[in-house]
Amino acid sequence: MIDFDDSTAQIEHRGSKGRAREGLLVKEFLEKYTPTLVQVVHDGEIVTSTGETSSQCDVLLVDRHAPVWLDSGDYQILPIESVYAVIEVKSRLDIRELRDAHKKIRTIKSFEKSAITPDPLGVWQIHGRETDYFPTIGMIFAYDSIDLATLRTELEKLQRDDPDWLKIDSVWVLKKGAIVYWGDGVEPTPTLNARPICISSANTLLMITMHLNILFQRVRTPIFQLEKYLEGVHMGTISG
Repeated sequence: MIDFDDSTAQIEHRGSKGRAREGLLVKEFLEKYTPTLVQVVHDGEIVTSTGETSSQCDVLLVDRHAPVWLDSGDYQILPIESVYAVIEVKSRLDIRELRDAHKKIRTIKSFEKSAITPDPLGVWQIHGRETDYFPTIGMIFAYDSIDLATLRTELEKLQRDDPDWLKIDSVWVLKKGAIVYWGDGVEPTPTLNARPICISSANTLLMITMHLNILFQRVRTPIFQLEKYLEGVHMGTISG
């Protein structure tokens, strides 16, 4: 908490303050405390083999061994198949920012991971359904926010008609606590019969560390069908 506060205390410009918090989140927290199988990317874009493109993403958790389509140092373009999670970072989360994050996360979670070979080690059971790949997780991390109960109520309205796999999986507010799903206890993702609840806490960083490790400690590098991204591309002419 001291690190978070010290890094932004002298930055007055609202936009710059948000950018500084994102950088700190990546470099001094997530990179230290997420499983080593996961790489943390700050500022990136997601593409699919069918031509869909996301808007700029604040933080991405991706497979450490998966291909990158573009890496310019401070910006990456990644195939959806390599993305385990997208995290929208907000300086202060209010209703408007929640709606914006919901729209972005829902769009990305709807991207199909079509250039992937079914996992030979078995299916994944997440969001109350079975898939042969690890689905994309969507989260919000905020430095501060309006009342958590107000955010939860709005989140329920936004997601009333969404299937569980398209919902925001959790919301974390550094100075307040979290919004997570409760079924037979705290669930790592939304599932049937689980409802969003607020947890007021001064230990948000500890909670999110546990949450991320539960989610990503068993992820496996996907087997790509890279040729699906190259359909229609002229590679050369055979002769001889």
